Amino acid sequence: MLFRKIKNKIYDLLAKRISHNSFLLGKVLAKNRNRLVAESIGYPSIINNGYLHIEQVFDTAVFFQLKSRKGIVVDAGAAEGSISIMLEEFFTESQIYSFEPIKSTFENLAANTKDHHRIHVLNKALGSEQKNLSINKAQRITSSSLYPMEKEIKDSYFAENIVKTGEEIISVAKMDDEIPDDLPVNLIKIDVQGFELEVLKGGIKTLSRTSMIILEMQNHDLYIGAPKYYELDSFLRQNYFVLYNIVPSLRKNKKLYEWDA
Repeated sequence: MLFRKIKNKIYDLLAKRISHNSFLLGKVLAKNRNRLVAESIGYPSIINNGYLHIEQVFDTAVFFQLKSRKGIVVDAGAAEGSISIMLEEFFTESQIYSFEPIKSTFENLAANTKDHHRIHVLNKALGSEQKNLSINKAQRITSSSLYPMEKEIKDSYFAENIVKTGEEIISVAKMDDEIPDDLPVNLIKIDVQGFELEVLKGGIKTLSRTSMIILEMQNHDLYIGAPKYYELDSFLRQNYFVLYNIVPSLRKNKKLYEWDA
């Protein structure tokens, strides 16, 4: 977290110096055009270090005056808590509800957030109904999914990360049953590897008092049966949400595979 803040400060200082010197700015852009383009669409990169979508959320939240509004923030797929902590630091008057179903990851989440008293951690996944399910654990634990993983992946990057290493029985709950209904919801963040639509279906009442949603959308078949981006977009529009921004997150061989919206 400290390294990210220091790096951003350095970038801000450099950008300010360059922006005030048009000749220097022209030289920098001309010399580094190809690299800048590659950085802007690549991931991970200098520009997109994995938190660009969250930074965009913060910018939009300031525009809609949500930063200091008393309310709730939902983090579905909280992993080890880095984003939950960022959300707590930004939304100064919000209670953060962080959901992580995999036991070992949840233990890290609980340890990392133990001193953050506005973060409430729950060892559950969110879905459309309350039940127990078997989650497919991946080589990269954050790529684990409640949907089966494609077994014959040709691309080496995906084959290395999205490969099943085991299963675990987890508890699934409905957002409407878990989130207090006495406060507005400033933000719902969903990153659940294809299960996003099920999370939304279990939170219809919560959605009706939610200002913003940031969620991952997919344009691939790496998780068998998972909805595509247009299905999520259609569902959200039916529930009176409007698309504000798209932040590319995963591009391979000129194809955009995933983005946050």
